Amino acid sequence: MGGINSLSGLSNVRVDFRPTTATNVQDTGNALRATERRLNEAIAYAKQLKKNAKALADTLSADGFRIVSGGTDNHLMLVDLTSKGIT
Repeated sequence: MGGINSLSGLSNVRVDFRPTTATNVQDTGNALRATERRLNEAIAYAKQLKKNAKALADTLSADGFRIVSGGTDNHLMLVDLTSKGIT
């Protein structure tokens, strides 16, 4: 199965890239660098988001809240608030 880094299914895709001027080549290079930078920032953000969610789940659990989902494998968790009188 293909994940985010998988290129399966793209074998029939054809990219026809023929820049007509040096400026087009520079613009394309700049666009590719900017896209790569945004992708790297998004990946770093997602990793930090998972760390924050785990820290929150651990802290809530230590404070007596029951984490129904058993923790967090991603950025989601389900917290039982009924033990604290919150319904």
